Amino acid sequence: DLLPLGIGIRNMGKTVDVYAIPDTIELVTEKLLDGSLYPDFLSYPSPDNPVFRLHPVEFFQEFQVLDYRVTAVPVPHAVPAAGFQILSGETNLFYTGDTGQGLSDAWEHVSPQVLLTEVTFGNEEEGRAITAGHLTPKFFEEAMIDFKDRKGYLPRVIVAHMNPPWEATVRRELKEVGERLSLDILVSHADMRISI
Repeated sequence: DLLPLGIGIRNMGKTVDVYAIPDTIELVTEKLLDGSLYPDFLSYPSPDNPVFRLHPVEFFQEFQVLDYRVTAVPVPHAVPAAGFQILSGETNLFYTGDTGQGLSDAWEHVSPQVLLTEVTFGNEEEGRAITAGHLTPKFFEEAMIDFKDRKGYLPRVIVAHMNPPWEATVRRELKEVGERLSLDILVSHADMRISI
């Protein structure tokens, strides 16, 4: 999602700080932001004032962003990936980013009040979800059952990143998951604002 953001803000004179694990930085700099198809947003419009400034972070090492304490936690995906635990005062949110089956391994390291995650494919696309490293409602439900078994509670859940062809199916299947787990699952939408 860096490219649409970069294109949208490239002439605003602002720099966005991007925090990522080294594997992600390597992939982004070699494949997306190399200047071959799009401007090199790491040096455009100038090296002193680029659109993006990349900051490498290591797993399990807390770092500060504004007033937030942030920790990268490994999550399963088709390429190395990180979720981010974000703490502010008493508030604790875990953003999984792109993730897939096996998300439960992250529960050893986080205990969020709010979980912001993705559910990209419907259950009928399980094979595709496994290959791409994304969640289905079934995989999400398995992760939530494991979360409750380990932690004794379920976090508030916000789901994003649904693939448009499967959105109606994913919404229906997530509603069924919510009913089975007595869990209110909020599906995000553009311009959505929430208080946590």
